Amino acid sequence: MPESVKILVNAVNLKVAGGLAVAFNFLEAVGRNSRLSGHQYHVLAPSGVGYERFANHSITVEIVPAAMESPLRRLYLDWTWLRPRIEALKPDVVFTMGNIAVPTDRPQAVLFMYPYAIYPEERAAWDRLGLARQIDYRFRNWVFRRRLRHADLMFPQTRTAARRLSQYYAKEVPPCTVVPAAYTEIGEDGSAVPPFEREVGVVHLLCLTKYYAHKNLEVLPDFVLRLDPSPVPVRVITTIEADQGAGARRFLDRIRQPDVAGRIVNIGKVPIRSVPALYDRVDGLIMPTLLESFSSTYADAMHFRKPVFTSDRDFARDVCGDVAFYFEPLDPGAIARVVSDAFSQPAELRRRIDAGSERVQGFPRWGEVSHRYVCAMEALCQGERVVRRT
Repeated sequence: MPESVKILVNAVNLKVAGGLAVAFNFLEAVGRNSRLSGHQYHVLAPSGVGYERFANHSITVEIVPAAMESPLRRLYLDWTWLRPRIEALKPDVVFTMGNIAVPTDRPQAVLFMYPYAIYPEERAAWDRLGLARQIDYRFRNWVFRRRLRHADLMFPQTRTAARRLSQYYAKEVPPCTVVPAAYTEIGEDGSAVPPFEREVGVVHLLCLTKYYAHKNLEVLPDFVLRLDPSPVPVRVITTIEADQGAGARRFLDRIRQPDVAGRIVNIGKVPIRSVPALYDRVDGLIMPTLLESFSSTYADAMHFRKPVFTSDRDFARDVCGDVAFYFEPLDPGAIARVVSDAFSQPAELRRRIDAGSERVQGFPRWGEVSHRYVCAMEALCQGERVVRRT
């Protein structure tokens, strides 16, 4: 085992959804693995989401001052709080888990999970942002590009993301080591699943996501209406909160309308520990998303033996292969046909469920994912050339 390395884990902007799950799974794996816990980890984390519980003999958790957490203060945070804090701690390597490298001269590895940076051509996703958000995301992309000079290594989660990074940032991007995320392994707590009534004879499809414009949730009401007439009644379960923005509130208002009410049931935010129990109560996953970098939701669904219905896009095919049922996400009629056909062919449905379960067994578990991260950072600390993994 290499001598102990001091790793600063920069998780300051990982508070929700997939980013939070990745950070939690990484820290939990570090705490369980004696090989990994031989290093020292100093985690810079946001308040109010539970990072403190990972603190132990090898993991120190420092909460970012609440005044620094506003998105409007992010650049201020990076330059006037985060950078001096890193220099004071003198880590051997910085592991930035939130896409954009922090300005530092220390060796730095960056986990990449930001699809807008690599899908500039996906007009439907960009147009849904509105002018203000488009300006915001264009600015983020500019900052992302500028900060690449501070990164020594990138961890994209798929070959597709690595290819697109090379395509759009050929002059700036550092070596890439592809490390796929794993399915959710953070305990289980079925008691925290918000209740919803299951109706016998109805197919319940889960759309497990926080509200983001690129998730394309607006297609779901039109999708369920296109199911009539259908021999397979379908109900969609969503997990949106009203405080997730104006788009979320518009979506929630829409699904309360008489023509859709009861066909799309929103249960609100689901804790990470309740994900296994939630999958146990549904019949499949539906994801009409327009952009992703990986989406461990796909891996979760395959692991929990649920069929995946999702967008016919390169990011989805990279993760799901020929296991998923694919549709054109901008065509609600096409989505309805794909779902209806799938549930009217039980033998094919079972075949794909079995194939998905087998496929996900080939994915690394979180212990291996975390081991790959740490081994690559050990090499970075030792000044070794990082080998590009494909």
